[in-house]
Amino acid sequence: MKKSTLSILLISGVISLFITDYIFIFKNDQSVISIVLSTIDSIKFSSDQTLLDIHKSVQSVIHYAVTDLGSITFGSINSPEVSITYNNSVVTISNPYQHKGINITVAEADVVVHFTLADTEINYVISGATSDGSLKIYGNNKYILTLNRAAITNNDGPTINIQSTKKCTLTLASGTTSTLADGSSYASGT
Repeated sequence: MKKSTLSILLISGVISLFITDYIFIFKNDQSVISIVLSTIDSIKFSSDQTLLDIHKSVQSVIHYAVTDLGSITFGSINSPEVSITYNNSVVTISNPYQHKGINITVAEADVVVHFTLADTEINYVISGATSDGSLKIYGNNKYILTLNRAAITNNDGPTINIQSTKKCTLTLASGTTSTLADGSSYASGT
């Protein structure tokens, strides 16, 4: 009985690898890295077991410190969505497109998005609350910005600063209320 159960689990695991498209690496800093499975040659631990080494098929290696990793899963990206959740001075990002042209940086509760992804209209879902944060978006393709119970105040500049050259469709999640409050004076470079 144990052998048949183990065999079924092993076969299920192997089959799931073939129907998934990505490996998702969840880091302790709340960021998520997605890597297309077909670009990976092998995954190994360093000899001292402190690094996870992902060998890509283009002769490059990506190193992740094991102490920085929360978990690793395999799956597909079913919806073109990036979520940005504010919780006072902490921001949690879910970005399955990190290695596909969407780069997000966070400094305290100030978030900057740079994107070059051209083949997919991404929906950036903004939620949570902060009393001193902002969102700045740079890009050359159209996208959707959805506010979902967002309550964001920025004391020294605009709460949302859109620097993209194409259309941004701003939507409010159904049945929700969001509030944005800009600073009364802007700091230089905002």
